[in-house]
Amino acid sequence: MRYSEPVYIGLRGLRVPERWDQYEIWVMNQGKWEFIASFMDFEVASAVFGNRTYRQRLLHVVYEGRTVVTQDVIAEVGATRKEA
Repeated sequence: MRYSEPVYIGLRGLRVPERWDQYEIWVMNQGKWEFIASFMDFEVASAVFGNRTYRQRLLHVVYEGRTVVTQDVIAEVGATRKEA
């Protein structure tokens, strides 16, 4: 699954594919997940992901237009449970 014919959607008339996938990095900040960055290439996303030390997730996300179709967690690192 990669790119289909581009269409105009979104803000500022950006030309984006109707369906596309990307890799996203999210971090935990004060109990909420926050989006940090997105990459079209897994190798780049993985390299950036590996350079961080706090709780974070690397996701593979597929979009149709502006809607998320699938979202898979590839990796999660950092504190994943409360310590006593």
